[in-house]
Amino acid sequence: MSSRCRTARRSSWRAWWSASAKREELPARAGTEPTCRGSLPAAPTQRWWEARGGQAVTPNAARVGDYLLGGTQHLPADRAFARALEARAPDVRGVCRAVRAFLGRAVVFSLQRGIDQFLVLGEGLVTDGDAHEAARVLNPTVRIAVVDRDPVTTAVNHTCLLLVPGAVAARADLTRPDRVLQLPDVHAVLDLSRPVAVLVGGALAALSDRDDPRGVVTGYAAGLSAGSYLVAWHTSGDNWSHAERAASMWAEHVGPAPLWSRGQMQDCLSGLDLVPPGIIDATAWHPRRATPARGEHPGVYVAVARL
Repeated sequence: MSSRCRTARRSSWRAWWSASAKREELPARAGTEPTCRGSLPAAPTQRWWEARGGQAVTPNAARVGDYLLGGTQHLPADRAFARALEARAPDVRGVCRAVRAFLGRAVVFSLQRGIDQFLVLGEGLVTDGDAHEAARVLNPTVRIAVVDRDPVTTAVNHTCLLLVPGAVAARADLTRPDRVLQLPDVHAVLDLSRPVAVLVGGALAALSDRDDPRGVVTGYAAGLSAGSYLVAWHTSGDNWSHAERAASMWAEHVGPAPLWSRGQMQDCLSGLDLVPPGIIDATAWHPRRATPARGEHPGVYVAVARL
């Protein structure tokens, strides 16, 4: 990411922080960190991430993820929650890293097959080392549309990508593929009559069965041209001993966090032409080394489909 982009992102973040301080009633003293009153709330109404002074600030999914990945775009409440989450699920940071590494490999896989435009759905904040940057390192001319449902995440991404040619950030309900694919901002940078790689994992991460995740995937697949790729991932409790703890804590304080079995992932992607090896653990999909390190089995199923 260019220095101009980093400068714009920092400026955007400072401006948002200033506005957010009034909206979320942050403590008056700069640099004040939240205190954790135990690993769980003493009562449902008590926010355990209360800041000094007793004023509650709610963690944000994108900012918590940024902290766990070693980023800089997070608030005190996000850091406090992430640290408590790590205390209950020590390998949660490894799960986040496994998802990011998989997305990077999937982007490289797509580029090697002639894809030069990407639709990124719900993957959080644009930051160093993500799919957006991985694509541009290999091909500076790629075109990228980053869509999220969160207004704050979208605002920060929009400011950063203003200085990146052929890139845009937009806000939309990710469960409505028809609307996402018709967004003017998306059409401003992507030619959907040509193959596109769409990263749908972030859009699926919080969907329950009643949200019809299979219908969401089918909707995106139907709206893209032949030769496109669909990149999917979802957290699972199958190979992650701390999955239930992490999901429960996330659902209580941040947002929905369903865990999928391999069968659920298979049902969601039913009818699609999956690239070998199909649905598999994140670390085992086209790994850069022959054998994953011992114990490296995060609870994330991944797959790439050719449309």
